[in-house]
Amino acid sequence: MVISSSSIRDMRHDDRINLDRVDSDGSLADSRSSHGEYKVRRSRLIGMVNWWHVAMTFYPRKTVYAAMLLYNCFVMNRHALLVMFCYLAAQIAFDVITIGPSAPIEIGAHLLRGLPPALLDMSWRSTLLGLCLVWYLARHHHPVYLIDFVTFEPPTSWRLTHEQLMTCMQRQRCFTEESILFLRRILDKSGTGQQTAWPPGITQCLRDDSKTADQSVEAARKESETVICDVVQSCLRCTGTLPIDIDILIVNCSLFSPTPSLCAMIMNHFKMREDVMAYNLSGMGCSASLVGIELAQNVLRSHPNKVALVVSTENLTQNLYHGNDRSMLLQNTLFRCGGAAILLSNKWRDGRRAKFKLLRIVRTQGTGDE
Repeated sequence: MVISSSSIRDMRHDDRINLDRVDSDGSLADSRSSHGEYKVRRSRLIGMVNWWHVAMTFYPRKTVYAAMLLYNCFVMNRHALLVMFCYLAAQIAFDVITIGPSAPIEIGAHLLRGLPPALLDMSWRSTLLGLCLVWYLARHHHPVYLIDFVTFEPPTSWRLTHEQLMTCMQRQRCFTEESILFLRRILDKSGTGQQTAWPPGITQCLRDDSKTADQSVEAARKESETVICDVVQSCLRCTGTLPIDIDILIVNCSLFSPTPSLCAMIMNHFKMREDVMAYNLSGMGCSASLVGIELAQNVLRSHPNKVALVVSTENLTQNLYHGNDRSMLLQNTLFRCGGAAILLSNKWRDGRRAKFKLLRIVRTQGTGDE
C-alpha cells in the first residue's frame, strides 16, 4: 500500500479511517462476516510513509545535498549531534501536540489542522532546519581538546645540588666575591630543590676545573635536542599517536632560535609528513607558552579534523649571565632546564579520551603601560 503526502493531507478532516479487511488472495472480505474491521489513526498512516522515498522523488538534489551536509557536519563537528537531537525533540513535541489525548492538546491539533498545507510542507521545514543548522555552526567554533601532556624528566647527570651549583658559578672566574655571596643568599631563598637540572655545557666545569661554560651553538642545540625530543617522544607514546598523524607543529623557545629551526629538527628526527604546518616562535618571553596555545587554537578552529603538537622549552646554555649586576644575577639562580609537550585536537572522537577542553584564552598586551 503506497500512501503519498498529498493523500494524507486530504485525510486531515478524518481522525479515523475504516479499512476493509483483505483476504490472503487479495479479494475483499465479506463485510457481513465475523471479521472485524481495522480502525487506523491518521498518525499511524503517516508513520507508514517512506519519507526518504518521498523526498528523493520530489526533491532528489536537495535531499542528496542535505544528506552530504549533515554527514560532513557529523564528521567535522560534534555540535551537529546536538542540532539533530533538537530537531528530533521538536518533531516529537509536534507529534505529541498533534495527536495527544488531552483536550487542550486536541484543540491545538485542530488549530494546526486548520493551517494551510504550505506551512506544514516538508520542503519548508527542511529549509528552516538547514538555515538553523548553518546559523548554529557559524556561531560555534570547532572544540579544541587537550588529549595529554608531558614534562621533561632530566637525566641524573644533569641534576645539581646547591653546593655543586655554587661551585660551578665560582669556576666561571667572572663573578666577584660579593656577587657569589649574593647568589648564595638568593639560592637559599629561591625554593629550588637539590636535584634541579642544568645543561652539560654549563656544568662541564665540575668535571674539569680548567674549563668554563660552553656557550657554543652546538652545545645549545644539543641541550634543545635532548629536551625537545624527550618530551615529544613521551607525548606521542602516552597518547598512542604516530608522528605521521601530526598536522600542526608549534615550538616556542624565546632565547634560542637557530637555523634550521627547532621545528625542522623535530620533523627530521621523527620523520613527520612534509605538509605539516610548522611554526617556530621566539622572543616571546614568559608568555611564549600562552602564545603557542593561542596560535594552536586559532589554527585548529580554521582547519577541522587536525592534531596539533605544541612544544615549549627554554635554553640555558647560551644565556648564563657572566656579569655582576644584581638584577641580572637572579636568572642564574631561578631558571633551570625544562620543557613540555602538549597534544591538542579538534576531532570530535578525541573528546572521549581528552583530559581537558580548551574554553578560552585571555591575553593582554601591556605595551601602553610602560
